[in-house]
Amino acid sequence: MPELDRYLTFLMIYSNEVEGESVTFQAYDGAGDRQVGLNETVAFAADGTVGLLASPQVFTGDLGDTTGLPAAFSLGHNSPNPLTSGSEGLIGYGLPRSAHVVLKVYDGRGREVTTLVDGEQPAGWHCVKLDPADFGVGIYFYRINAGGFVSQRKMTVLR
Repeated sequence: MPELDRYLTFLMIYSNEVEGESVTFQAYDGAGDRQVGLNETVAFAADGTVGLLASPQVFTGDLGDTTGLPAAFSLGHNSPNPLTSGSEGLIGYGLPRSAHVVLKVYDGRGREVTTLVDGEQPAGWHCVKLDPADFGVGIYFYRINAGGFVSQRKMTVLR
């Protein structure tokens, strides 16, 4: 909404848990090709409503220092999760300094499925696209190794 200098987004969130699961959010800045973690967390409640058009839930993000560089190495959650056929996914990560980055996907048994990134990358926020056609249905793990930083996250692929 340019008049308000704000963005409004309407979301529907599904959970396998009845309630109590914590939901965190990230915003993607297409112009800067980066993900920004949002500060607010919402507790999932079945059939619950958070925010209304008249009184929306406001989310804020830390844009970091004025250089726009991440303060630390980071690996984001893939989005969307679960990843479904017909949808493209993203994995975001942050590098506070240039580093050799290796980002690989493993199946549930720990076997390497694919290498998404293997090379020197500049400092900044980065995103890698995921195509669900490259994976079968199941649980996968993706791991980053960059500048001594190692982190792993889980993702689900559905039909």
